[in-house]
Order: sequence, then C-alpha cells, then structure tokens
Amino acid sequence: MKPHFLHFPPTLALLVCFLPTAWSQQTTASGTTAPDEEVFQMQALDVTSSRDVGYISQNAESATRMNVPIADVPQSILVFNQEFLQDIMAESIEDVAMYDPTVNAYSDNDDFTMRGIGGNARLRSGANYFNGFEQIPGLGSQTLVNTERVEMLKGPNAVLYGTGAFGGTINRVSKKPTSRKFTRVTAGLDSEGYYSVAVDDNSPVVPRKYAYRINAMWGDGETWYGMQRNSVVFAPGISWNITPRTILMVEYTFQKQKQPANWEFPVWGGDILNIVTRIDPSDVGIRHRVNPRRYLAEPGDFRNVYRNIFYADFRHEFSRNLIFRAMANAESRKIESKETLIESWIVTMTEDDAWVRRYFRQNDSDCLNYRLRGELIAQFPTFGLGHKMVSGLGWDKGRWDYLQLRSLNSDQTANPEMGLYPFPSISMLTGERRRTIPEVNFQAQPFTDYTQDMDSLSAYASDLITLVPDRLILQAGLRYITFKQTRDYATSPEDNYTITEDKFTHSVGLVWHLTKNRAWTLYANHCFTYKPNSQVDDDGEESDPLDSMTADQNEIGLKYVYKDKFSALLSYYDINQKNTPESYIEYAVNPDGSNISRTRWGLIKGLRSRGAEMNFQWNASEELSLFGGYGYNHCVNEDTGARHYYAPMHSFSAFGRYGIRRGALKGLSFNLGFIWRSSTVLQYQASTALADRPMWSVPSYQSINAGVSYGFRTSRKVRWSVAFKLSNATDHLNFYNTYNTRASLQAPRTWTLSLVSSF
Repeated sequence: MKPHFLHFPPTLALLVCFLPTAWSQQTTASGTTAPDEEVFQMQALDVTSSRDVGYISQNAESATRMNVPIADVPQSILVFNQEFLQDIMAESIEDVAMYDPTVNAYSDNDDFTMRGIGGNARLRSGANYFNGFEQIPGLGSQTLVNTERVEMLKGPNAVLYGTGAFGGTINRVSKKPTSRKFTRVTAGLDSEGYYSVAVDDNSPVVPRKYAYRINAMWGDGETWYGMQRNSVVFAPGISWNITPRTILMVEYTFQKQKQPANWEFPVWGGDILNIVTRIDPSDVGIRHRVNPRRYLAEPGDFRNVYRNIFYADFRHEFSRNLIFRAMANAESRKIESKETLIESWIVTMTEDDAWVRRYFRQNDSDCLNYRLRGELIAQFPTFGLGHKMVSGLGWDKGRWDYLQLRSLNSDQTANPEMGLYPFPSISMLTGERRRTIPEVNFQAQPFTDYTQDMDSLSAYASDLITLVPDRLILQAGLRYITFKQTRDYATSPEDNYTITEDKFTHSVGLVWHLTKNRAWTLYANHCFTYKPNSQVDDDGEESDPLDSMTADQNEIGLKYVYKDKFSALLSYYDINQKNTPESYIEYAVNPDGSNISRTRWGLIKGLRSRGAEMNFQWNASEELSLFGGYGYNHCVNEDTGARHYYAPMHSFSAFGRYGIRRGALKGLSFNLGFIWRSSTVLQYQASTALADRPMWSVPSYQSINAGVSYGFRTSRKVRWSVAFKLSNATDHLNFYNTYNTRASLQAPRTWTLSLVSSF
C-alpha cells in the first residue's frame, strides 16, 4: 500500500492562540534596508554567509529559528559556513561534521555519535535536518550540493525540533536565490576515476521581485575498492517577493545515489588484520595477513537510493515586530538494495586455511513523510522585559513500507537443495582488492516485511527574554507532543503494535554577558527530550513496544568573541539518557544442525555521557585563518559501567588556510586539516550455542588532509580556481561499523582535483 497525502490540519486557525497581546514599535533588523543579495530574505529570520568573516559566523538561525547572535544563545553552537565547505571540498556531511570534535562517524550513511550519544540509529543522536525539518535516516549520504552552511547544535533540541536528537542536531541550511546574477561551475576528478560536474546558477527574473537558483550535480566512476558508483542531484529553487512584506520561497531536491553494497570483512580472534589457522587451540598455528581492502561481495551488488524533497517557506511581516511564517516539507525516499554479505560468525578452520560463509540480502523500502509548521515570530515588551519569541504548531505524517529478503542461514549439509555457497577463503581474504568472487544465485525468502505509520501533532513556544539590556538573557521553551505509531508485520503478525503517547519537553537557559562589550559570556542550560522506541521487546512469548527513550542535559559554558577576529567556546555537559534500546544478534543451532540468527531488542537502564569541549576560530591575519577544537567524553552504559561503543574519549580537529593576497603569487592558497579520534569500544555481537568472539580495541582514527588552490581572473567578471586535495595523506587505516566479528574500512589515501569557473 503506497503512502497518500493527508489533509492539512487546522494549524493556521489555532495559531491565534499564540498571538502576543502587545508588541512595541522598537526598531528591528528586519526594518533596515537589506543589501541587494539579501532582498529575498528577512533579516530577522535568515543568516547569510555574506556577513561571515573567514570561518567566523557570529549568528545562527537553527537554535532559535531566528537570526540571533550565537553569544545570546545558552547553547554550544558550531557553524561551518560556505567558505569552509568550499575550502575542504566537502562532498558529504561526514566531511564537514568530523571537524566538530564532539562528533564521530560510524558509517558512511550519515550516522554519527555526538557528545558520546549514538552508535545506533534508534538513539537519534546526530540527527540530520534540512532547513529545520528532520530527514529520513537510512542508507546513503545526503547531498551538500545545495547546502549553504551546516549548523551543529549540541545536546537535546526537542523544543523546536521535536522528538529525539539526544546528542545534538545537524542542520543543513539550503542555498537561497538572491538578486545577484552569478554562475559557478565545478568539475572534479579523483584518484579512483570518479569524475563529477556541479553547477550553481542564480539569476533574478524580475529584479527585486522574482529570482531562481538551480544547483545540479552529476558524477560517475568507481569507489576506492573498485566498484561502480554514480550520483545525480537536481535542486531548483525560486523566491518571490509578493509584496514588500511578503515572501514565498519554494525548493525541490532530487537525489539519486548508486553505490556499492556492503564491504565488511570478517575478524577472527580479536585480530583485525590477521587470521591464525589451527585445529588445536594450544597450537601456535599459521598467521595469515588479511587485506582489509578486499571486496567480498558480488560484482553486481548495489544500493540505489532515491530522494525527493519539497520545501516551501511563506513569510509575512505584519510589522517590524511581528512575522507569520508557514513552512511545508514533503520527503520521499526509495531504496533498492541487493547485496551479498559475509556471515562472519561462522568459520570453517583447517590447519592451513579458513572459510567464511556468505548470504544474500535484498532490502526494498519506500518512505514518505509530510511535515507542516506554522509560526509567529514576535518582539515585544512586558513589564520592562524584552521578548524575542517563536510560537507555533507542527504536524508530521509518515509511512514506511519495508521488505527484506535473505537466503537461509545454512550450509550445504543442512540444506543441500540450496547448493554450495562460494565460501571466501584465506586466498580471497589476502588477495588484491579488485579480485572478484564467482557469481552465484542465492535463493531468498521473506525475512522482514512491515508497514509503519506515524502521526504527530505538537505545539511549542520558545522565548529569549532580555532581563538586563546587553547583559542578562533568559531562554525558556516548552513543547507538547502527541504521537501515534503503528507497525504491521506481514512476516510475524505477533510483533504488530501501536504506540500512542503524549509528552512535554522543555528547555531553560541563562546568558550572562560578563562585559559591556559582550566579549565574555557565561551561559548555562537544562533541557529534556524524548523519543518513542520503534522496536519491540521479544521475549519469545509476547511482543510489547519498548518504553520510550528520554534524556535530559545540564550544560555550562564560557564564550569569548573579539570582533570578527577571534571566537572561542569552553563548555561542560552532563547527559542522562534513559530506556536506551540495544540490539544484539542471537545465534543458535537448530535441531537439524542448521545455523540461524535473529536480531533481538532489549532496554538497558540508560547512558550517562559527561564531557567537555573547546573550540576556536581565529582570523589571525588577512592571509591566515585557523579553526580547531578538542573534546573529552566519557559515556558509559549504566547497567554495566562499560564505555559506550563508537564514542571516543578524546577527540581533536583542526583546519588552517594560508592565502597569498599580494605579489606575483597572489591567489595561491594552502590548507591543512587534521582529524583525530582516540580508540573506541566496538559493538559486541552476542551468540548462543556458538563460541563468542573476543573483543578487540578499535584503533584510533586519524586523517591528515592537505590542499592547495590557485585562483585567477581572465576578465573582470570571470574567475577561475584550480584546487588539489590529498585526503588521509598518511594512508591510515580507519574503520566503520566495528564489531567483535566484522568491520568496515574507510577510504585510504586519495586525491581530488577540481576546476572551478565563476562568472
């Protein structure tokens, strides 16, 4: 059954409940004359990169949904602006987010831990948002082609962003049409033969009335392990100044990704790079060096991901101090996946060789979400206090259709009718990465087949209250959420369930500008959020939905800003997450001798994540810009006291650029980036009736990225730039998805060359 559009609820009619009783006639930023490039924006709401200096962005819109100085927000916020995105030649969210020392990527599907929380998609940590709307998680990485800036909001953000996002929120702000005509064309080529062309074209149709902007990209080539990948993005947008006080913006994004399937490799004996073959455990055995860049799937395996995102934003300014805003978002995501995976927990061992079995998996999913939001943004005084308030209603409707087929977990003796599996042996595990395994046809059976429906309605308000002008600001927010989720399993009707809940979330914070010039700022906050669990507790008798997750955070921090030259932040946080879902794979042996596996879910008491972070941005001179940060985190499982997986205790990120502005070498620029994460704990896969695999320590992550570029003009209007980037320059072995039985390797040393023309 396909998703269908539901009728718009009476959101706008209910907005009158949030009308402020009075508002002043004080001057606001929206009342000033906008620069030509900002004519299609409202300065009270929108932050533009044109006001940034180097990598320093002093304002952000994600935290309050208003254009507010970061110093006035009682929260840790990190902004990666367009200049930074271009300098690092970012292709994915991971390329950007890993420069935040509180973030760690654990897959290539935009999965992150933030402030130690995460490591499992159900934890909703490091949640991805686009223009303030949550995007459907899953396979594939979302495009940056039409992204102007990436704003990182630390800690729970449920008041304005709804449920979840315990560790933080990653919000991408799209490129908006402007009144300035320009075109930017980028051609790229990397060391694996992947080439791409991207276009960013902006033009006013009627000056100061209509404008369009089109971002598009096409790429095709191979991955670092020799499999084909390609990508297509088409993202047009229009802006219409209906009246001097009324603006409508409409955007659409189409993204298609064809990427290789799973490239995991098995891990035996807790040694990620070696296999020791022996019959008697007391024997020394024979040590075989494994090539972790060996591809063990079929040449024809693939994952196709299709996304369609519609976004509309209507604003009307009743006065300088009262703005109505209505936003709509519709997103569809379709996945077609066929892949062959290693069954790494089953090993056949001889004196001088070893085999690991494989199985076939087909994943097909079709998801569609609708989201509506209506808001009032008001500035007004009450009893001598100044208010900047956002209040509104939100409505979400979603439907997921999911089907997984997979071959039986059995060997040739248990199910002869299925034929022989082509076991990858040591000769294949130690061979060249492009060596292929003979194709085989797997017979598949339905493994998981379900439909999930979700409805949510919420009302919220957040207020920045000026207690003492330019000195003391109080932030307070409250959100009420009603939530209903139904899941129907075709393969296991006994697991069907319906969740109906309602909940309040809140946040409160205080900002104290210690000096009159607002250079030094002390802040503190407390916030609470929740997320319904989408899994069931299967004890073999009756399946019940797991209790909802909750989390609260306490944070204190110090900010320093010196004009547009230097900014820094130091903060301490304590996050307490309850009812944390944990998945484990139960392995067993049937009476007939065949092996089976099943994913089960349960709750742990929770996660306790405490830590500190420091970051800075420094325009040291006209030529030199520096950015960096350090994070300390100690996140533990409250049931066991053990560290949480995928959460490094120490993290460091830094980036610097030196550009020559004068003389014969004018236009030449050098940059250097360094990302380091300390060793992490891996996710453990338990087993039943089979010997457990030992734990092993995930090596530290290290990536040194160096770049050089040269910009020049061929005319007054045409500018060119040639750039070269060397990623992971030391060819360090970095890992994704680490378990005690298997792991995935990240990209080795690669280079990228780009040619950019702007006119």
